[in-house]
Amino acid sequence: MNQKAINSFIYKWRYAIGYTVLVIIFAVAIALAGLYAPGGLTQSEINTLAITNSLSKDSVNLVNIPFHGLQLLVLKLLGVSVLTIKIPAMIFAIASIVAIFFLLKRWFKPNITILSMLIMATTSQLIFLAQSATPQILYVLYSAIIIVFSSLILQKAQRPLLWKILLAVSVGISLYTPFFIYINTCLFIAALIHPRTRYHILRKSQRINWLIALCAFALVVAPIVYVSLSNIDVISQLIGLNHLNSFDPLGSIKTLFQTYFWASPILVNDQIAPIFDFASVFIIILGGITLFMNRYTARSYVITAWLIITLPILLINPGYVAVIMVPLFILLT
Repeated sequence: MNQKAINSFIYKWRYAIGYTVLVIIFAVAIALAGLYAPGGLTQSEINTLAITNSLSKDSVNLVNIPFHGLQLLVLKLLGVSVLTIKIPAMIFAIASIVAIFFLLKRWFKPNITILSMLIMATTSQLIFLAQSATPQILYVLYSAIIIVFSSLILQKAQRPLLWKILLAVSVGISLYTPFFIYINTCLFIAALIHPRTRYHILRKSQRINWLIALCAFALVVAPIVYVSLSNIDVISQLIGLNHLNSFDPLGSIKTLFQTYFWASPILVNDQIAPIFDFASVFIIILGGITLFMNRYTARSYVITAWLIITLPILLINPGYVAVIMVPLFILLT
């Protein structure tokens, strides 16, 4: 009798148990990677730490301020060590995997979601980003939460005003991170092009809600707008002009090939390459074919727009691999 009750409980909560186990596995994996990664801190992590330390000394650099602010708080509370330097990235990584879970749960069946999450949680590149003390993980987090809140709005979830405000706040915070101004603009254009999303954005019954969300967006972006108007270097970082001086098209293409299609594992720009194995790349290509076959859906518009805008970003700086990870995970699913 007890065995039947246990089996019934496990069957009823199988997906919740599976999701929880995956999050625990991911958290343990990134903690171990952060503690035992050979070579100590990379040059990118050292540069990030220098920016964080400057926050408490002189002028405040608002670029990637959520990451630097959390890192500064952790260092002041827990002291300086390799682990505390990496803790902010780990926190944002766990938040990212939870956001991706909610995204896939709304878009796909539970059994497909859990299999996809298993692949994601054990992807070497995601684990590498999760323990890397750089703001790269913000690209994964912002990508996931922006699409999640957009999906909740389009699928007419309860409390629509809340999701609109959270979407506006998420978009606003993402503008503190380089290149996201292009991603958000491209997604907005795609939303206006698709009939269903355009209708939802422009219909009269939603105008008050969107106006409130717009006010929340204005409050969030006001500091970065003010700083940008008085500091040209901030604008240069946010729109990527600082990368154009070292822009090497042929070198970028070579790096992208190594990052996504190289046969054996190598280190490219302090990051593990290739991102996915050949089996995963093949599944992603099949996902792209499926996306094309269902190209008239709103989600296809979103993913296509995201892929289109990330290609020039990756050409300018192939090191921003995190900017395309969520779209690739969705294609994999």
